[in-house]
Amino acid sequence: MKRIFGILAIGLLSSAIARAEIIAGWDMTGETGSQASSSPDSNAVNITAGSLTRGSGLTASAAADSISSSGWTMGTGIDANDYYQFGFTVAGGYAVDLTSVNFSERRSATGIRTWELRSSVDSYAAAITTVGVPDDTNTRQQSVTLPTATFSDLAGAVTFRVYGYNSEAGTGTWRLADYTTDTMITIRGSVVPEPASAGLLLAAGVGFGFRRLRRKERE
Repeated sequence: MKRIFGILAIGLLSSAIARAEIIAGWDMTGETGSQASSSPDSNAVNITAGSLTRGSGLTASAAADSISSSGWTMGTGIDANDYYQFGFTVAGGYAVDLTSVNFSERRSATGIRTWELRSSVDSYAAAITTVGVPDDTNTRQQSVTLPTATFSDLAGAVTFRVYGYNSEAGTGTWRLADYTTDTMITIRGSVVPEPASAGLLLAAGVGFGFRRLRRKERE
């Protein structure tokens, strides 16, 4: 009987932890590029995704199936107001383990030459990654792996910002668009119950299983 309870407990906990891989997603298909914001198109259970927006230092520019902007700083470091932002909020009693941020990006001939991904986890203090942009106008698929030590067991609101800088001209543009594999801009990971919630769920499940087994023994 102990073995049965062990199997039941593992099954219940595994079921509670399993969630959709896409935590939040934004589909750029049909967007004009100059929209003020883009509403989310996908979110995991117990996740509320927010809108994709641009920072106040940027000027909207037209570019089909994307969010696009000019006005990127020509400096060699980030401007605090030059970014694209997207994120989500986790429901109470749950947390997220995040694994990656995914999007495609493209510059104009005089657009940015460097971008960085930062997050609200450290109030945007440090770059998760810094990427040099080739001097061309090709579309590039970007998948940034998030460090486990920093992006595990996160609760509440989590936001990412993609900062662009080192633009060749103030009129140069840079856009974000769908990551081909996911057909949208995505944040990936898993949703898990927080330790206290997981314990209660497990206890309730085992108790229910015990009652059913006892009932069968009497029959």
